[in-house]
Amino acid sequence: MKDELLTIQQAADLLGVSSKTLRRWEAKGHLTPQRTIGNQRRYSRIELTAMIQKSNGKVKLAAPVTNPQQIIPQSPEPQILPQSAVEENVS
Repeated sequence: MKDELLTIQQAADLLGVSSKTLRRWEAKGHLTPQRTIGNQRRYSRIELTAMIQKSNGKVKLAAPVTNPQQIIPQSPEPQILPQSAVEENVS
């Protein structure tokens, strides 16, 4: 199964939280999104699903999800930079 990458808004909608919350979780080290060439965050659907299962209900989904593919449309594959390139752009 190929892992789908979600935008910050798609990930926030899936988890039922705000995009600001996802940024805070990233700052605390709870999530580590990948970055596109434009330095935009992309979240792994598999990692988010594991986070939901691990939280034992602490993260509430916005709506019951029977098939996540129905609520989050597929998007074209973004180009992902290696972490070293992202760090160079930040400096």
